[in-house]
Amino acid sequence: MAKLIRRPRTHRFAAVTAMILPLLLMAILLGSCVSEPEQGQRDAVGAAAEEAAGSELPQASESREPDTSADGADAVQQAAAGGICDRHEHIQREILWTLDKDDCADVSDGDLASITGQLDLADHYTFTALEADDLLGLTSVERLFINVNVDQVPLGIFDDLASLRELQIYHNTYGDRDHTVILPNGLFESLTNLEMLYVGIVPTEPGLFDPLRNLTRLAIGHTTSTTLPQGIFDRLHSLEELYVGHTDLNTVHPGIFDELQSLRVLNLGDNALTEVPAGLFDSLGQLEWLSLRENQLTSLPAGIFDNLQNLEVLWLWGNPLTELPPELFGGLSSLEDLRY
Repeated sequence: MAKLIRRPRTHRFAAVTAMILPLLLMAILLGSCVSEPEQGQRDAVGAAAEEAAGSELPQASESREPDTSADGADAVQQAAAGGICDRHEHIQREILWTLDKDDCADVSDGDLASITGQLDLADHYTFTALEADDLLGLTSVERLFINVNVDQVPLGIFDDLASLRELQIYHNTYGDRDHTVILPNGLFESLTNLEMLYVGIVPTEPGLFDPLRNLTRLAIGHTTSTTLPQGIFDRLHSLEELYVGHTDLNTVHPGIFDELQSLRVLNLGDNALTEVPAGLFDSLGQLEWLSLRENQLTSLPAGIFDNLQNLEVLWLWGNPLTELPPELFGGLSSLEDLRY
């Protein structure tokens, strides 16, 4: 059975020693006045000791053949895979650290369900392999950070994380910037309470975000993708902040933001956009903050900002803009910060 061991804590050793020494002294004092236990008592004590130590040795008088049946093999396999010992070693370590335990076999379902708050699997860890049941039982975790370099994040890995409020999935490429990680449709099916999502991977399937009806903040970044799937944001009616940056994004589909009528912040900075389609922002009447900085824009369509009456901040700097249409900013009655 796999076992993860951490440095012993001195206060535990002291506490155990303080408990054992008085018992040893008492045994020495009583040894001279207590008669030897009878054979039946000795056998019972020996059997209990063997059971506590995990021993399955037969008694000397027995002749037992090993169980080679399929049921016996399954029982041994299940016993050997107790606790979380069959999970990725990085996940084992983080869970053991969080629970203040030493042995992966000692972690129960109740222990897993007791983990709340944040579980950080991105700090010093990069997963090159993951299994669908690696996060099973973590039903109370509210924030999860994970760093991956896999071909595909396994479908079902987040199915038990119904309490999750924030999820961050980083992509460590190890210098292979073109390596693509696939996020399959249905990956977020159980995350109906998710409010914040950061993915360092641009989705390839338009329905990936559909279950995230309570999502208010979404960030996509640090990828080589050049486009976003049409309809990728269509079900995110509660989204208030959208960040897409540090990508090779060079074009966006007209109408891609049409369903984001609650959006207040849109950051499309630090990409490779060469044009902005006419009418791209027409449905974003609640928008207060817009950044198109550090792209490759040489011009902007006339009237592109006409429906943004609530816009307070507009950043256009870092683009090779050569000519702007007259009255481009004429309808921005709430504008307070313009940089270009």
